[in-house]
Amino acid sequence: VVADQGSDIKLGVNLYREKNADCEYINDIVHKLAHLLQEELKNDKIWEELSKRASESRTKLLQTEYAHLIPPQRRDKARYLNLEELIKWSYRMLIGLQSDQLTLKDLEFLFRQFAWVYGLSDGIKELHQLWQITSITRDWVRNFGIQTETAVILSTKLQALELNFRSQQFADKIIQFVSEQSSKAKPYERLLGTSEIIESLIGLVKHHSNTQSRSGFTGSILIAAALTGKIDEQSVFNALTSVRTTEVEKWEQTYFASTIQKKRAKFYRQTRLMEDEIITRTSGAENGTYFVVDFEPETG
Repeated sequence: VVADQGSDIKLGVNLYREKNADCEYINDIVHKLAHLLQEELKNDKIWEELSKRASESRTKLLQTEYAHLIPPQRRDKARYLNLEELIKWSYRMLIGLQSDQLTLKDLEFLFRQFAWVYGLSDGIKELHQLWQITSITRDWVRNFGIQTETAVILSTKLQALELNFRSQQFADKIIQFVSEQSSKAKPYERLLGTSEIIESLIGLVKHHSNTQSRSGFTGSILIAAALTGKIDEQSVFNALTSVRTTEVEKWEQTYFASTIQKKRAKFYRQTRLMEDEIITRTSGAENGTYFVVDFEPETG
């Protein structure tokens, strides 16, 4: 199972593993790196100053001819991207201040608006080292997964970087984590190290099934198989003529537990007769007045 360490997901995976002892739990590399980087920077004064000054610069440059230089916008639900984009932006500004490729006008503007970047240059270079470590690790696991030798390969790659003491310690934390994950792989086995490709596929399934937030989705996961295989007119014809809708529904009932939505719908159907009976008994009261009891849920 490849997933992040969210409390709800972690609980679900552990419940599953209680009945399937041979199942391994791989921690999604992107989420793990985000967590490690965030922990590293949570009390970092340079990072705090950089975030503050970048936010101020963004406000000043919006809707100006130099709007293309504004810092990246903060994302409340994508902290990892906040870190990545802001570190990359600040390092590029540092390079721009020393560039001989820009016009005199552009250089003057850079110095007027971003001279403060020079004051943070040592810290920005250190942040860039931290980012290099995370991006190399992320990209390797994305492309090659988790194997028995992954930690050794990554260790060699990271040693080739010119790292200061702090960055080396950070790299060691990452290598230790990858080593723990690598120990779960068998020889010649390649495990997924990130759930991104799965999330992308599920997004594609939702797009094709036009799933709404309150509609059933569970059985529609079969669409994923069709989207990842070869599709031609003959295969579609064979599928439509050989498999009945009732067979698909039976398959879903056999292999999937009832979802919360299905249970809710069943409960509403079961209580509908009772609702009608109560409304009948409470309407037409004395003196022509009546009462209606509304049992519809707030979301209905």
